Amino acid sequence: MTCTTTLYLIQTVLSVGFVCDKRAMDTSNTCHNPDKLDSLVTMVEKLLDKLADFEGKMNDKCDVVVTNQLDAQLKILEDRFATQEQELPERFDAFKSNVTSQLEEKISKSVILDNSKNANEDKEIDKRKNNMIIYRVPEASASSADERNEADLVYATELLENAFQVKPETNGIEKLFRLGRRVDSSDVPRPLLVGFKNPAVKDKIWSNLKNLKEADARFEGISLAHDLTPRQRAEVKKLIDTAKQDHVGSSSDGPENYWFRMAGLGSRMRVIKTRREH
Repeated sequence: MTCTTTLYLIQTVLSVGFVCDKRAMDTSNTCHNPDKLDSLVTMVEKLLDKLADFEGKMNDKCDVVVTNQLDAQLKILEDRFATQEQELPERFDAFKSNVTSQLEEKISKSVILDNSKNANEDKEIDKRKNNMIIYRVPEASASSADERNEADLVYATELLENAFQVKPETNGIEKLFRLGRRVDSSDVPRPLLVGFKNPAVKDKIWSNLKNLKEADARFEGISLAHDLTPRQRAEVKKLIDTAKQDHVGSSSDGPENYWFRMAGLGSRMRVIKTRREH
């Protein structure tokens, strides 16, 4: 029960008592006796004074109770804050350790993945290092795949001998095939991949690429390229695009009037720009 409710009940009891006394006095005709009436008024005034004093004490007591309750709640909050403040460094260290552990794990996985990719890339590069790709070699129209392959072998053998003085018995061709799916209706020949047993043969060809200009007319228009991995091809495209942009920024002659070709492999890759002959 609150202090206000208690005071209200006390006032109600006193009021009822006063009314009852008054009725009793009215019944006995006390209200017509001035002395008794004065005495009753005095008594009521004293009761009212006592009531006011009691009410004041009750209010003071209620204030003390509320204050004590607030103090108790404040103490609980202070204790909780102190506990959390003591635990904060430990929680922060645990959080820092957890984040560091996760970062180290992700970095480790990333390094392992990169190393794995690099290892696979190195294997693929090594597997392709003795290959070259010949572009714009006419495709035979024979229906038999064996006949078309034989025609390609003859063309490649004659090209090596005519342009690079590599004899058929020493050319060391171990594989030869077209790249991509054959489309009968296409007029664009598929690239021809040629693989050598001996890397010295490919090195000799690459050292004498200028000889293509002096080869027979039937070899005119062809070009040679390394057999690159997808990652290497992306790097080549990026380098060639950059070379074209540099040309546009430094020359009024359009890039369509030039050939942009890659030379070298790995860290020695560079773009060679030559003017097209019309």
